[in-house]
Amino acid sequence: MEVKMKKTILLVVSGVLMGNVSFAEKPGKTAMAFLKLGQGARANGMGEAFIALANDYTSLYWNPAGLFQIKERGAGFMFLRP
Repeated sequence: MEVKMKKTILLVVSGVLMGNVSFAEKPGKTAMAFLKLGQGARANGMGEAFIALANDYTSLYWNPAGLFQIKERGAGFMFLRP
């Protein structure tokens, strides 16, 4: 019984310690920070207020319902300096 209680306490304490370490700080200081960046120069230039106007290739990221408004083909590229 005591061994099981010690294992449980150790598991809870290690979970609390690991949980505090894993909280994110600021973009660029955590893993996969590029996922926090918005897609497309036009949307980012508008302060990410692009949901109602999503009518280009980035609408898949901002508002997938805007895909029906796309009239022509498009492609986008992004560069992130490490």
